[in-house]
Amino acid sequence: DDVDVLSNITVINARNSSKTLSWGTARNATTGDGLDGQAVGRLDENYCEIEIPHIPPQDVFDARWSITYTNGTYRNIFPSAKAGSNQTLHRYKGIFQPGGETGQTSAFYPITLRWDPSTVPAIDASNNPQGSTWRLIDGGTNGNYFSINMHNVASRNISSVAQFRENSDGTVEIIITDPRITSFHITHDWYSGVNDAENGIVATSLNAISPNPAGINQDKVNISFDVEKAGNVYIEVFNELGEKVATVVDDYFNAGHYDVAFTLRDLKGTKLSSGAYSVRLTSGMTTSTKQLIVLN
Repeated sequence: DDVDVLSNITVINARNSSKTLSWGTARNATTGDGLDGQAVGRLDENYCEIEIPHIPPQDVFDARWSITYTNGTYRNIFPSAKAGSNQTLHRYKGIFQPGGETGQTSAFYPITLRWDPSTVPAIDASNNPQGSTWRLIDGGTNGNYFSINMHNVASRNISSVAQFRENSDGTVEIIITDPRITSFHITHDWYSGVNDAENGIVATSLNAISPNPAGINQDKVNISFDVEKAGNVYIEVFNELGEKVATVVDDYFNAGHYDVAFTLRDLKGTKLSSGAYSVRLTSGMTTSTKQLIVLN
């Protein structure tokens, strides 16, 4: 069946092995994650989503889209944005293994992610009536290592573990040098809401963390934040190495002011050790970060 948007991203390892993964949108597609009312793991064969064989041994290069209850696909088509719907965020989840010499631990990094920005619709393109944006981020930290608008590549944040490059043929690349990064996501985001000026909210941002520093007798802190436009909001905590240690918020919020409690415990339920942490809010293309000091 015809699709509304179709683009490719090519994953390349240091030995120049490569795999091109297709992604896009179509009117009647499903996500495969069960969040759209359809069965978890459902593939749309009418859009050529075909399950591929099992992931090979670690010393073999591999790249694919990860879909729950399946081995994955090389082509991933998500639902097109629908007029009048609330802001939605879908994620195409790409995973890869760089390959390596049999019996050795060294992997074939760097890994390069290459695509053509002209194949990703602009926010005002005729095939993008709801003003969707697609953003490439690292999958492990929700964009703490790199985050880039796939059409308007000037909108990007890239840490020292990756590099950005523009090629003479019009393609662009993210070059990943850190072997801790083994996945990437493409977020599909759109808005139908308007600014909530009556509530006095002028920007989506973290406002305050209290108490801060969090002393030895504290078992939680309060995090206050504003949401300018209705949408998915993520608040995550990272250590000094840039590793995600906790997720505080992962939910949909209407425009307004909010307060949430963070219990100062990591993803395993263990209390955070003393140190400096970054608390990061992400909503659509907006990020806001504050430092949290924990004293034990």
